[in-house]
Amino acid sequence: MKLSVNMLAIIALAIGPSALRAEDFLYDVYCEFGMSVPPGFERDQKQEKGDVIYFLKRPPSANQKIGTFIIVTDLKYQLDQGGVDSDELEAVPNATLLSEKWKEFEIDVIRSPRELDGKQMVTFNARVPLKPKAIMISVIGEKTGEEELRNVLRFVLEGLKGQTNWSTTREKLGQLKSLILKRVTVVSIVLFLVFLYWVRRTSTDGELQSKAEQKDNTQE
Repeated sequence: MKLSVNMLAIIALAIGPSALRAEDFLYDVYCEFGMSVPPGFERDQKQEKGDVIYFLKRPPSANQKIGTFIIVTDLKYQLDQGGVDSDELEAVPNATLLSEKWKEFEIDVIRSPRELDGKQMVTFNARVPLKPKAIMISVIGEKTGEEELRNVLRFVLEGLKGQTNWSTTREKLGQLKSLILKRVTVVSIVLFLVFLYWVRRTSTDGELQSKAEQKDNTQE
């Protein structure tokens, strides 16, 4: 049974502090990416089960009761270059669609508010188009610190290293130029063949007409 990222956060709160101190930079060999760990976060390896690659948490500040969580999940598929499907967005209660920057790409971020033990929580889910497999970065915390949660997400995205299956603008232009060149080449060949056929046809018609005239002159 797979657990949602919100449920995993609840479990971690119930277990209490059993975290190992995270390194400044983590690298996963299976999804082939590396990520920087934001200051103050600890890695809880006991929660890294199933599709959960990394589980990081930060203790609550003075005015908070619940800490902040970063959960990195293996999506097990490559992400198509396009926006979130409307049906997918509607399936998440009270969700809104945002965007953040990773490399030169604008990626979709789904904001989802929830209530936990009487506290208003909010989750930011960002799907990152890594190759060979996409991942989802979820940042969870109290709604009162929403802007800080987005800053945490931006920090992770800025320090996220890995290859992507998406095409950059430069690559798209290169592909477009190559496609145009191929089409121009094909059209040029077709035009040349048409012209060659016309020349040969004209030459043949001229020869036939000349022979006919010579025959008429001979008969006269």
